[in-house]
Amino acid sequence: MPAPPTSHKALSQRLLSALNSTRVIPLTSSNLKKTSILQTPEDFHFELCRLVRSAQDRISFASLYIGPGASALEKELLTALREAEVPIRVLMDQNRGTRPLNSITSAQSVHMTLKNKPVHLYQTLREPLKTMLPSPLNEAVGVFHMK
Repeated sequence: MPAPPTSHKALSQRLLSALNSTRVIPLTSSNLKKTSILQTPEDFHFELCRLVRSAQDRISFASLYIGPGASALEKELLTALREAEVPIRVLMDQNRGTRPLNSITSAQSVHMTLKNKPVHLYQTLREPLKTMLPSPLNEAVGVFHMK
């Protein structure tokens, strides 16, 4: 005897529950009534800093790069990350994170600012391309846009 028909919502909930219970893929659902659209890069920045400051368990931060702290917005984000009292993990693209910006790279700036908090670099290019391609051509070929 075939199983009774099930609504799409019930199937989605069962799938989310099954995937979440395996702990292979962390999943979350969203209530659209509680979702807001960030209109500007500044809105995104302020929300990011607010979330960093209010984190209670941990912070996992993945970015193409984080600026060297030259602007007020960059300084505010780096300060919020440095002052966080929860474990932090920062992941940046190696090509962009190690590109010299003035006299320092983004990765060096973040590492110095965060002191004892880990900063990891993700590398997509492997040898021989890694050493054959000069910067910024290596970025065009090997950059990894994390979301």
